[in-house]
Amino acid sequence: MTQRPLLQQGNISWMPIESTERCAKAIVDSTCRGDMYLTVPSWMGWGFWMRVFCPEILEWCLHTILVKWPHAQKDS
Repeated sequence: MTQRPLLQQGNISWMPIESTERCAKAIVDSTCRGDMYLTVPSWMGWGFWMRVFCPEILEWCLHTILVKWPHAQKDS
């Protein structure tokens, strides 16, 4: 499920892929710090704030990326 060929079949090749070792280290480190939440990669945390402050914009962005963009790429 986390291998690049499977992601390309699902038309989500733009999604970042992390190694299982790096994810496991992040989980252990976060647990040791006592964090309540962990977002890896950290730049994905913008989704939370978008969902809180401007959900319509987040919905439009996700719809464009996940629905319209793959169809536009197939047509070209």
